[in-house]
Amino acid sequence: MDQVAPDRRSFETVFKDATRHEPYPYQSRVAQGDALPDLIEAPTGMGKTECAVLAWVWRRRYADQTIRDSTSRRLVYCLPMRALVEQTQTKVTLWLERLGLLETSPTPGPGIRVVKVLGGEVWKDWDTNVEEDQIIIGTQDMLLSRALNRGYAMSRYRWPLHFGLLNNDCTWVIDEPQLMGVGLHTTAQLCWLRKALGTYGPTHTIWMSATIKPDWLRTIDFPAGSVLKAAGLDATDESSEAVAKRLHARKHLVPARAPMDDPKGLAAEITELHDGHLTLVVVNTVRRAKELYKALASKKGPEVVLLHSQFRPGDKEALMRRVEDLAKLRTEGGKGAIVVSTQVIEAGVDLSAGRMVTELAPWSSLVQRFGRCNRYGEHPVGEIKVVLPPEGRMERFAEPYSPEQLEHSLELLAAMPGDFDSAALSKEFDHPEQLDVLRRTDLLELFDTTADLFGKFTDVSRFVRAAEDVSVQVFWRDLKESGPATQPMPLKRELCPAPLYEVRDMMKRAGAPRFFTIDPTLGEWVPARANEIVPGMVLMLDVAEGMYTSSLGWDKGSKARVTPLLDRAAEQEVEPPDSYSWDRPGREERTIEEHSMDVLGVARRVITNLPIPERTKAEALEAALWHDAGKAHAVFQHMLGNGEGKVLLAKARGMLTGKAREEALREGKVRPFFRHELVSGLMCLELGKGFLTSYLAAAHHGKVRVSIRSVPTERGPPDGERFARGVWENDEVPIPLEVPEGKPRTFRVDLSVMEMGERDGRPSWTRQVLELRGSPEMGPFRLAMLEGLIKSADERASGGER
Repeated sequence: MDQVAPDRRSFETVFKDATRHEPYPYQSRVAQGDALPDLIEAPTGMGKTECAVLAWVWRRRYADQTIRDSTSRRLVYCLPMRALVEQTQTKVTLWLERLGLLETSPTPGPGIRVVKVLGGEVWKDWDTNVEEDQIIIGTQDMLLSRALNRGYAMSRYRWPLHFGLLNNDCTWVIDEPQLMGVGLHTTAQLCWLRKALGTYGPTHTIWMSATIKPDWLRTIDFPAGSVLKAAGLDATDESSEAVAKRLHARKHLVPARAPMDDPKGLAAEITELHDGHLTLVVVNTVRRAKELYKALASKKGPEVVLLHSQFRPGDKEALMRRVEDLAKLRTEGGKGAIVVSTQVIEAGVDLSAGRMVTELAPWSSLVQRFGRCNRYGEHPVGEIKVVLPPEGRMERFAEPYSPEQLEHSLELLAAMPGDFDSAALSKEFDHPEQLDVLRRTDLLELFDTTADLFGKFTDVSRFVRAAEDVSVQVFWRDLKESGPATQPMPLKRELCPAPLYEVRDMMKRAGAPRFFTIDPTLGEWVPARANEIVPGMVLMLDVAEGMYTSSLGWDKGSKARVTPLLDRAAEQEVEPPDSYSWDRPGREERTIEEHSMDVLGVARRVITNLPIPERTKAEALEAALWHDAGKAHAVFQHMLGNGEGKVLLAKARGMLTGKAREEALREGKVRPFFRHELVSGLMCLELGKGFLTSYLAAAHHGKVRVSIRSVPTERGPPDGERFARGVWENDEVPIPLEVPEGKPRTFRVDLSVMEMGERDGRPSWTRQVLELRGSPEMGPFRLAMLEGLIKSADERASGGER
């Protein structure tokens, strides 16, 4: 949607209207600079989220026209942990509501839409509103996997759509990159690749943290850190009373008496330290956090809350609300509360405790944790204890970090005075280790979404998150009632993250619990295999298997029956498998010509204000017009029950089902695996249209893209001619749209382009796709964006948009 600035308010006015307080000087400098910075470095609690989001909003909607035109259409806000996504989404939504900019209509509108992309909860329809201004908030797993064309927890046929949206006309904000592991260097490489391979519209990346260092971003391709433009606090900010109070809030630091391997001793020490207000305990692993929680909860005393990432959404939200409520309590004489948390508390959580106990961690993590103690200077002094590994056992207890990182922190802690403030903390942060670095060849290979001969796809988890951190989504159902096969798809409130390696190891053991996964072809739940488990995968368990409690979250040792969260009245909320399947009945009957004109109209409206060259727009609009011409094939018409119809239909209110479909299959009137869009692409080629038009017509469902080949179990024609995806060599198809006078009105299928090499001087389909992908004027990002435009226009027109 072409945005129009409501007025020309200053950044300071916009910021105050959104947040109800004045901006810090550095926030104004970031927003009003010649360009957005590459790095934002500011201490914890200094409003980095407000700075990045509202700087983009101001530049996109309130600055002068030149700045608005050079500011991307989408802001992609990437967070390392799912616990931070909903909190950030709530804040951003509130700011936009106060500014009168929040877009809530189901169709594209003039406002800014807020989109949440979270494992088990990906909001619908945003990806078809390609012309909208949007703020997309998600975890590194969900966002980076989509930016690599291998989106977790989504249909593989929509991968190219998200690949295009998240790499064109977008500004990425990488929040707390020190927590991202290998994902940090992937964000740097993607930033470089967008510039190297070309995009439609401006792209930019901002990394921000209290502990960011330019050298962290240096990779084999990305320029040296000194080239990056940085922003942060200066003397003007530090002279502010509000800033000075936070920077110079006093803290007192001592080592804990109990080591990491003594949860009972540590629980006693924490109870002794607790002063009746809020004590925050930060532990490096979920396992140790649970052990310490059990030791503290067994004592009579203050309320104890456990917080980590492996809870179902309802339980997690309730715990987060309870922690926020506890943080606000300042009553004297009460018992207060103790919060035991993993690293989810390190970033983005606006929390201040008077007492803190933390396990030894990398220095950047310790600085983040220290920032949650006496954060606002509300206590005369904050008390901090650091828990050390048992003597001589650093390597065993370093998990999930390296012993070298913890040794470095020990050296810096030894040099610190007992009393300190945030301004005095060392900035000698560890350089994140570079493991698997995404290269140009990796990205180009990921453009192809065709499964290999074993039905598998390239695994991108090595570019997204360290192996020990990746997760799957588990939900529970009572399978004794109706069995697993026909269970409805899960509701978002049912899903619980679980460590992938833990689930995989469990499945390999004798007598292991049975996990089930959806088979998208059958639309049924089938037993999952350990060697097929991938990040983001959704798995079903019987409630009798246990492995979850509302107080501990995912717990493989629990045998207690799990309470299922699906009730029959809620099933209408559930999306069926492959909800964007091509062969679903239409809302109304439309001929191919009518539907083609509908799609062309939507595509023309969408593409008008997008930063795409006019010649390319013309080719894309031609593809929009011809994208469903292949539905004129007799096989497709029979599938619609229109075998004897006088008009060629694109949409019908019903499809052949049951016995009628089985009979049509036996008679050869309907073929398994038939793809009408392959016929559309071949028809465009035969009619002399450009290859870009032909490719976009064929690729709009995401099933016919880089190569044309048959399905392993597919049977071809009896004469042995070529065949692929239910389309046979020499099939005759009427041309359903207008062609120049004197041209044939029928088309004979020629599948020679599926062969390698050249045939009659014409290169193969795959070679022509690779030439488009490698062209300086096109490239993988732009090509995927064009695919998405056709797909979006088709879905919106099919949904009734005219």
